[in-house]
Parts: sequence; C-alpha cells; structure tokens
Amino acid sequence: MQIETQRLTLTKIRLDDKEAYYKYFLKNKDFLRKWGPRQPVGFFTTQFWDKLIVKYVNEQNSIRVLIRSKDNPATVIGAISFTHIARGIFNSCIIGYKLDYEYEGQGLMSEAVE
Repeated sequence: MQIETQRLTLTKIRLDDKEAYYKYFLKNKDFLRKWGPRQPVGFFTTQFWDKLIVKYVNEQNSIRVLIRSKDNPATVIGAISFTHIARGIFNSCIIGYKLDYEYEGQGLMSEAVE
C-alpha cells in the first residue's frame, strides 16, 4: 500500500522499515515523551524493535502507516495508526498519529490524515 499526497508518501509498515522507524523514535525521544505513553523498558534497543516491527506488521484489526517527505524518502517523519478497527454497523477505529518535531506547524499531519 502506498499513498502519495502533494508533499508526502505514506506506506503501510513493513519489516524492512524497522531501522528507519527506530531512528525516528530515537531522534524524537524527548519530544514524544510529552505526548505519548511511557515506553517500556528496553524500547530504545534493537532487540526490542526486532520484535515490535514483527508485531506491527502482523497485527489484526490494525493498520500502521509510516509518513515520509517526498524531499527525503528514506527518512520516516511520522506515523499514523488505525487500531481497534471494528467492521460492520459500528464501523470505527482509534486513530493515533505522531510527527517529527522538525516538521511541526507545516500542515503535514492534516495532509497525511486527509
């Protein structure tokens, strides 16, 4: 799955995204601490990410999307998660999102979610 907007490329997370996503979290560690949940012990280790990326790729009832700038397609600048997807008459999910601190205030998350 790949979606392109004017400035972004969005892709469903894959196993080979582990290093780029891990680097995103390392870079934004202090920034995300204000907004996100407390990370478990070992979160910033490659061993933890070896397991986490497999979990994300194989999740049922969830879709995780990575956001990259078209100007720098190798680097993850954010993510959107659609979790607890319920089909049928309820037809709902929970959406979560995060963006690299250097890309804030540019309307990129609105562009990505739209």
